[in-house]
Formats: sequence, C-alpha cells, structure tokens
Amino acid sequence: MNDLELDPTFSQAFRTALVDEVALGKRPRRRRVWLGAVFAGILLATGAGGVATATLMSPPGMPAYEQFGEKVTATLTETGTLDLGAPPEGATSISFTVVCHTEGSWSLEGYGGANCSEVGIGSARSGTIPLTLSQQSIVLFELQPGTEVTVTAAYSKKIKTEFGVNAAGETYGSGVGDPDDTRTYAMNENPGPDLIAAHATNCKTGYIRWEEENEASGGNISSFEEVTEWMENEVHLDKYIPVYESDGTTVIGEFLIAGQPRPGQPLTALPPCPSGQ
Repeated sequence: MNDLELDPTFSQAFRTALVDEVALGKRPRRRRVWLGAVFAGILLATGAGGVATATLMSPPGMPAYEQFGEKVTATLTETGTLDLGAPPEGATSISFTVVCHTEGSWSLEGYGGANCSEVGIGSARSGTIPLTLSQQSIVLFELQPGTEVTVTAAYSKKIKTEFGVNAAGETYGSGVGDPDDTRTYAMNENPGPDLIAAHATNCKTGYIRWEEENEASGGNISSFEEVTEWMENEVHLDKYIPVYESDGTTVIGEFLIAGQPRPGQPLTALPPCPSGQ
C-alpha cells in the first residue's frame, strides 16, 4: 500500500469546507430551512492501490470523497492551470482547495468562484467539480489581475456514508441529500435522519430533532385557515429549537429558524463563529 500524506491546509479545508457542495444538496421537502451548510464532506485519502489511509471526520451520512492519486499544488499570480494527468479508473470528480494570499477573486468552470476579501486572506475555500468531456486533466483557474492564490487539486470519487444510530435507535447525521433516491417521499415525510446536524447559536455543533424543526417551520399545517394564520403571523416570528448531542437528549444549545422579515425589517442574524468552529 502506498500511503498518502495530506498537506495540512488541504486536509483542514476538506474538514471545514466543501460548503458549496453542501449548500447545493437537495432535501425533498415542501419548504427549505437549510441546516447543514457549515458541515464539510469527508475526504478519504487513498494510496495508489485504492486503500483508504486517512479519514477526515464529519457528521454521519455526509457525502464523502475518496481521493485518487497524488494531489497537485501550484501558486498562481495570474490565470493558470493545474495538470492532474490522466484520470485514474473510478474517479468521477476533482476536489480542490484555494487559499487566497491577496485581495482579488478567482473562478473555476463548473464551480463558480470566490472573492478573497469575503473568504479571508489566508483562509481556504474548497469544493468539487465533476469530470466531464470538457473538464478532464487540465483545471483552469481564472484570476482577477493582482490576485495571488495557492491551489491544490486531486481526482476524487463521491461515495455514500451511513447515518449513525444512538442508543435509543434514532438515526443522526447530515441532512444533505436523499438517503434513498429510488423512492418518492410524501409531503410531510422525513427523508433524512431523525437528528440532523446543525450549528447552535453558541457556535457548538450538534443535532436538531426533525420533528421539532418540522413543526417550528410550519410543516404540520394542514388547513387553509392554518396557512392563512401562518402567513400573516407565524412566518415572521423567530423560532428556537434545542440542539442536542447525538444521544438526542443532552441539550447543548439552540438552533435559530429565522422568521421572514416584514417590509423594512432586517432578517435576524447571528454573530460569526470563531474560525474552525
């Protein structure tokens, strides 16, 4: 087995990022109160033989990316490319990390881009792009003039991971995606785990109970009168529900479901969490 040693920045970025992959995940429910954008996918680093040699932990059920072959790193001061070589058998995507060293912006076909001022100088932004006929071994990063970034990329493959199960028999994990894409879910049916990974207002990470989030978000409304009442009043109210540890009983904080602002009123915002939380 040929062990692969991960670059610390590359590893940390996969632990805390892939935000865009998460944010684009589809949860087939009739309203969307997104919970999981703060959680990362998992990178399973592999040697040349395809055997996993390192795992970056995230909530159970989170999309995972198995790395193929060696990573390629380059520092760019203008629009440039990374050549990853021929795609290895089994690879379906390219996972990458970009660290900004100056003000400016960068973009990548099939992904979009980021403004270094918003991401933060020295901070990393990570994501994945699928392998397509136009996107194979050469990865083109377009930079705004005057921008300097370090980019790291490697071939990867998206794999499914299982939800965790606590002592009470409840499933817990990421609310991203559909655990069974072979069936259609009813309007008020939970397609994910019983306990969904979320950030509390105190910046602690834990899990919220699906039934409590569903009720606070109006998921139990069934009549026209209830809908009218909800749209006139309840939809504008901030709701807080408990955040638990994976046991589903130990409360570690609260999760905010922000109400829809009335005209002229701001949306309730939370202060940013410290870096790494």
